[in-house]
Order: sequence, then C-alpha cells, then structure tokens
Amino acid sequence: MWQDWVFLGGSAVFNVALLPSLLTKSKPHRATCMVTGGILVAYAITYATLGLWLAMVGVGVSATAYGILSVQRRGT
Repeated sequence: MWQDWVFLGGSAVFNVALLPSLLTKSKPHRATCMVTGGILVAYAITYATLGLWLAMVGVGVSATAYGILSVQRRGT
C-alpha cells in the first residue's frame, strides 16, 4: 500500500529531526516525552493491525526515541 510508504517517510523525517534532541543537553520536558511516546506506541499498534508494517517500524523508532529522551531528561 502506498500509504505505508507515506507514513514511513513522514516518520523518517521526524526521526531525523529528533537527532539533535537526542545528542545535545537540551531536552523536551519529561511529561511531553512520555505522552508523545505513549501515543506513538498506540499508533504503532494500530498500524500493525492494519498491516502497515513499514509505518509501524517508523513510528516505533520515533516512540523509542521519545522513550530515550524521557530517560535522558530524568538524568538531568
């Protein structure tokens, strides 16, 4: 499905945009990271149930990145 590729592409752009936050000391608020990560996990599950496996992987990477940011924020 072409939609799978569109969602994957959008997730890839978001993932690249998250790199500076992951690599620098400046982090989003922990609550923001947790809520966003949780919503992205729900999206990943939804994509999987629709058979949009590429979209699920892309959003799963984003959810993982927000989880990492949440842990990094806790440490600062």
